[in-house]
Amino acid sequence: MTANDLIHALMLKYRGVISLIGAGGKTTLMFTLADRLARDGKKVLTTTTTKILKPLPEQSPKLILSSSVQEILSQSKTFFKSGNHLTAGHNLVSPRGKVVGFAPSVIRDLWESALFDWIIVEADGADRKPLKICADHEPAVPDIATHVIALAGLSAIGKPLNDQWVFRAKYFSEVTALPPGKPVTESAMAMALAHDLKKASEKQKAILKIVFLNQADHPEMERMGRRIAECLERPGKSGDLLPAQRVVVGSLKRSPPVHRWYAPPPASKTLCQP
Repeated sequence: MTANDLIHALMLKYRGVISLIGAGGKTTLMFTLADRLARDGKKVLTTTTTKILKPLPEQSPKLILSSSVQEILSQSKTFFKSGNHLTAGHNLVSPRGKVVGFAPSVIRDLWESALFDWIIVEADGADRKPLKICADHEPAVPDIATHVIALAGLSAIGKPLNDQWVFRAKYFSEVTALPPGKPVTESAMAMALAHDLKKASEKQKAILKIVFLNQADHPEMERMGRRIAECLERPGKSGDLLPAQRVVVGSLKRSPPVHRWYAPPPASKTLCQP
């Protein structure tokens, strides 16, 4: 496999706006993708509609902080004479050094400048947990997004459904019908991912919906990933599971990061329930 397998697996062809949602590796995926695309000569902006930790120099060689779209565009044009990837945010807040992002409307303005080939947006928070479910106000996906990639960390499978492992565990339980404290199942993870993909695509029906199952660090986790892909094609109790166009299984800490991908997800012989 080559470095471009990640680009191929996530269906990134020419240019677009990618919104990353979920948990278990969003920031790592954002900067990994940016690096891959920049190496291919693409002009890439990484940013957020929430907050992200201030990127390290090896993650992003340039950070622009400004509330002015014109200032961001001006600095970006100058930087692109010598580089291909930069990060932008509204301002920096302490003590954790977090970059505050932009409203989705600002992402639209930046995209419509036609300066960037790709804009990668971290569109929700997860409090560094491997699994989450979106609250009512999430995710903050720009209406011009072309791709939404929902992430989940496979390390959460088999762990108790509580706040240690799942961001918004109580709401996760309500949506999936998995009782608090019970081990997180593959089908419950699939239900949460489907719930979040459905919310993310409400404003942009034509958006490409992709799942990235991270932390597949051994063969059993790869098998878990396949079972989750199966569940994503089958209706749950409410009949509202939303299939993704592609389910990618891999590990962002390994090279290559993509182990398997399913498109469309393989059909399951059994009905997936939590």
